[in-house]
Amino acid sequence: MLNIFNNSRWFISVIVFLNLIIQLNSCINGSPPDIINSTKLTYTVYYHANGADRGMVPVDNINYQKGDLVTVQGNPYNLSKAGRSFTGWNSQADGNGLNFVQGETFFIGSFDVILYARWSDALSWIGNIYLCNFYSVAFDNLYSTGVM
Repeated sequence: MLNIFNNSRWFISVIVFLNLIIQLNSCINGSPPDIINSTKLTYTVYYHANGADRGMVPVDNINYQKGDLVTVQGNPYNLSKAGRSFTGWNSQADGNGLNFVQGETFFIGSFDVILYARWSDALSWIGNIYLCNFYSVAFDNLYSTGVM
């Protein structure tokens, strides 16, 4: 008895040969193998922390095909950066690309997409409103002249 697992070249050759027979038989019977649809490319959306020092980026586990609609995720895992406020995502790490916020959509092309965390100084983003950090300054008029 021939042990095909000890002779891996023979085993692989038989598999390739049987696959060719199946494909040839399909062509002869008028239904060629669907090579194009069986090898559809998929693309992924990645989220990048872009310098964050706490939290985690969201993970998009969907395998998109060209033309699929992507819904941008928010900041569910509290990504943060000291002295900065998270304001959404950008298609470029330096912030000079396209801006996206949670719930926005775009159609994916024929490539993977990386969305970088977007940070701003002294601004907090809540819904459609930006909140500024205000500081109080006290002026003691006791030893100075002038009008306030």
